[in-house]
Amino acid sequence: MTTGTAVPQPTSGLSLLGWFTEALTDWTPQDRSELGRLLARFVDDLTTQLSTLDEESP
Repeated sequence: MTTGTAVPQPTSGLSLLGWFTEALTDWTPQDRSELGRLLARFVDDLTTQLSTLDEESP
């Protein structure tokens, strides 16, 4: 990941998706791929945790 780069701030005219797209513009393809991999892992872990909580509730 690039460090020391100013992160674009969301504005009222910019959607969340647009903001993410703009924020990732200067990232290398490798960094974007790594973010995707880590987000997928996070979602999988969160889903597993929530499933466990659902199974434990009466």
